[in-house]
This record gives sequence, structure tokens and C-alpha cells, in this order.
Amino acid sequence: MRNIYIIGGGPGDPDLISLKAKKIIEKSDYIFMSQRYLNGAMFENIKEDCRLLDSFDYSYDEKLDFAKKAVGNNKIVSFITMGDPALYGMVGGLVDRFEKNFLDFEIIPGINAALASSASLKRGFTGLGLTNTSVCTSFNNVEESKDQLEKIAALDCSVSIFMGLENLKDIVQIFLKHRRADTPMAIVSNASWDNEEVLLGNLSNIMEKFEIGERKNSLILIGDFLTAEYDYDLEKRFMEMKKKSARNK
Repeated sequence: MRNIYIIGGGPGDPDLISLKAKKIIEKSDYIFMSQRYLNGAMFENIKEDCRLLDSFDYSYDEKLDFAKKAVGNNKIVSFITMGDPALYGMVGGLVDRFEKNFLDFEIIPGINAALASSASLKRGFTGLGLTNTSVCTSFNNVEESKDQLEKIAALDCSVSIFMGLENLKDIVQIFLKHRRADTPMAIVSNASWDNEEVLLGNLSNIMEKFEIGERKNSLILIGDFLTAEYDYDLEKRFMEMKKKSARNK
């Protein structure tokens, strides 16, 4: 077993972390996490002497020092990020330092907010009769994000926007340049948590329905996938094509 792990903590529901993540968490001696973004229930079965450390209280270099000491003392240290480490997990600073210091580590993936929101809405981002392209992006750097979003909005794809709630008006205006006014939208707040909220609308009316209030950790979803009717005729043609292809092999 390794001494260093970077773990995807999932979207919020503690039952949505992987079995491997749960096993490592329960064996850890040190856990870096954020109480603001992670459900405390996932730490109910940790070791009695395990230390829970707030990630935001430590610099990347201080975390590196912890990791080095963990290896030297044969202890297990875990760095847990909300969702999946690869998507807005802010683990690049850890990975680069670990690699340059020749520290062996493992990344354990997790379910991100986009997938949790899709599950809550019972809608797939791609599929028969829908687009084959799904894009995840963020809106935290306004000017740079606007340029990127212009290009994304022009694509025929489903879109998930992280960290964009405070700029919802700008996002809507950009998409209205490229898509129909009745293009469906959803805002999912705290996906998979007990206080999850879902707001449905479209590009023309979402601003009328929306009140920022206490909505935090919200994801904006845009695309016809949210309301599209399932195409049974296309399914039939697709299955016939697959059967014909199988017979010809």
C-alpha cells in the first residue's frame, strides 16, 4: 500500500465515494479536506488517532512536507477534493511537487457535480438523437471565460458550467447569440446533498425565475438534452444497423 493518496470525494452524498476511496480514508493517518465542501459523514469511520486537517489552512509546500514525513514514518496521508481530482480539483500543485520529489502516490477518481446533476435530473448529456459532445467549463475569469464560452455556445453540444452562478446574466446573453431562446436550462445546487435544489427553465426565462439567495456549489446546465423526447425510431434503426454489422463479421 502507498503512503500518499489524492482522492475524489464525490459531489456530497457520502455513499457516492468509491469503495477504494472509503477504504483508504478509513486507513489514513492524516486527511486533508475542506469542511466547507465535503460531507462530514464520510469521515465517521476514520481511525481514532487520525488527524483531520483543513486544506485551506496549509500551503502546497506545507502539504508536501506532510507527505514526506508520512512516507518517512510509514503513515498514510490523503488529500481529498470535492468531486473528481481531475476536474477543478486543484491538485496540479500537489502532483507536480510529488513527482519532482520522487514521491509515489495514487489518484483515486470520484463522481463530479456534473454527473451527479445528470443523475438527479435523470438525463444523459449524450445519447441517441442527442449530441455526441458534452463540454464542462467554468466562468471564474470573466473576460477569458467569455471568449471561451462564445465558442462553446456555438457548438451543438450539452454544456455544464462550474463556478458561473454570479455571472448567470452574462452566460445567458452569450448563449442567446447562438441558440434558441427556448433552449432548456437547469441550475442544480448542492447536487446529491440533502438540501439539493433544482431550478428548471430556458434561456428566455431563467433570469426571471432565478434568485441567488443561498444557492452555493451550483452547476449550470444548458442544452436540449434536458427536455428532448427519446427517439424510438432512431433506436430501432440503430439496433438494426448493429445486427446487420454483427452478421457481416
